[in-house]
Amino acid sequence: GPPDQDTLIAKRDALLADPKTSSEEDSADWAHPTAFRYLWADYRPRCFGYEAFDTARRVFYTSVIAAVFPGTKLQLLIGYLTSLAAAAQYARMRPFVHDEDNMISETAAWSLSGTLFVALLRRTNTVVSDRHAVGFLFAALTAPLVAMCVALRSATAPRVSTSKIHVAPR
Repeated sequence: GPPDQDTLIAKRDALLADPKTSSEEDSADWAHPTAFRYLWADYRPRCFGYEAFDTARRVFYTSVIAAVFPGTKLQLLIGYLTSLAAAAQYARMRPFVHDEDNMISETAAWSLSGTLFVALLRRTNTVVSDRHAVGFLFAALTAPLVAMCVALRSATAPRVSTSKIHVAPR
């Protein structure tokens, strides 16, 4: 059967540590040029193609969304809906090897969604133009993100066992 995720990560880490000492068999399993390993080194093996999704998302936000109905409410709505989809994708896939990276990327995606939501509310005059009201709304949207960040951090923190470790005699 196919190797499990831990085996693939261990092989990848061995290649990253010193690609010259890896065996021919490992090199065949990992047919990635070492010059481009920055594209996949931080991703879980099942998510090696995630960089393509992330690049497409960035291109969409920096170019496509700027050209689609510029300055309109529809432009903000499209940006908001795609930011929600990207945030949900980060939450579902958890593409990075390290949990901290997953937490940061997911929090940033939700933060972008919150910012676009506030901008959409402002643009549609749903929120009073009073700066205090907007600040309160932004704080109300940011508080759940901070709570999520703290919850994720405590969930990914290493657990310290208080039970005694028994070592078998040799």
